[in-house]
Amino acid sequence: MKKRRAVSYEMKKRNSGYLFISLWLVGFSLLFLVPFVTSIVYSFNDVQIDVGRLIMEPVGFANFRRMFLEDTDFLPSFWATITSLVKVPFIVMLSLFIALLLNQNFHGRTLARSVFFLPVIIMSGPVMTILNTDTFFSAVLGSERASTLVEFASAQDLLKTAGLDNVVSSYIVNVTSQLFTLVWSSGIQILIFLSGLQAVPQQYYEVAAVEGATSWEKFWKITFPSVAPMMLVNIVYTMVDLLLGDSSSMYSRIQFAISQVDYSYAASMALVCFAVWAALILAVYWIINRYVHYTID
Repeated sequence: MKKRRAVSYEMKKRNSGYLFISLWLVGFSLLFLVPFVTSIVYSFNDVQIDVGRLIMEPVGFANFRRMFLEDTDFLPSFWATITSLVKVPFIVMLSLFIALLLNQNFHGRTLARSVFFLPVIIMSGPVMTILNTDTFFSAVLGSERASTLVEFASAQDLLKTAGLDNVVSSYIVNVTSQLFTLVWSSGIQILIFLSGLQAVPQQYYEVAAVEGATSWEKFWKITFPSVAPMMLVNIVYTMVDLLLGDSSSMYSRIQFAISQVDYSYAASMALVCFAVWAALILAVYWIINRYVHYTID
C-alpha cells in the first residue's frame, strides 16, 4: 500500500492561492490575452471580411506607417488624450476633499454618499446613451458649461493681475471651469478614499489630541499617510479612466476605424496606445510608490 506524501503547510497555501486566482487566470486568458494576441496579428495584416471567414494579407509595418505618416488626425487625437491627464491631480484631490467631508458624522450622510456615487451609475452605457440623446438634458448641460466659461473669463483676468503667467492662469481656469466634469468623474475615487479613511484607527487621533496636535497636524501626520496607498490606487485608476474612457479622443478614433470595418488599422492604433499608456502608468506607479508608506511612523 502506497504511503501518501505529506503536504507541507507552504504547499497548501500555494495551492490555495492558485485555486483562488484560477478564475481570474481563465478570464485573463480568454478576455485579454487572446484578444491582445489577435490584435497584434491584425496590426501586421490587411484584414478583409469574406463569407464566414476573415482574409488576412501580410502588410508588415504598413499600418504603422499610415498611422504616423499619412493619418493627419492620429497624432492630434493621441496628444489630446495624453494632455487629458492634467486632470488627474485635480480629480484625486477633489475626491479626497469630498471623502473627508463625507466621513464626518452628520445627518443625511448616507444620502450624501449616494448622491456622489450617482454619476458612476449614470455613466453606464444605456443610461448615458439616453441622456446624450435627450435634447433638454443636453441643453441644460450646454448652458451650464457656457455660463461657467463666462464666469471664469473674469477669473483668468484676476489670475493675470495677480502676476501668474498666461500659461499657468489658462491651465487653472481651464481645469476649474470643468468642475462639474471633475466631480462627475470622482465617484469611484471617493469610495476608495472613504474605505481608507474608515480604516484609520481612532486611537491615533485620540493620542494626537492628548499631545495637543491641531487638525492640520492630524491631517498631515495621520490622515494623509494612512490614505497614501489609496491615493496611489486612485491615481492609477484615474489615469486609466481618462486614457480609455468614452471621452478619450483615441477611443473615439479607434471606434470610428472599427465602424469603417478597418480592423487592421484599429488594431494598430490600439497596440500603439496600449504600449504608450502602459509605459506612462508604470512610470507614474514606480515614481509615486517610492514615496508611499503602508505604515505610519
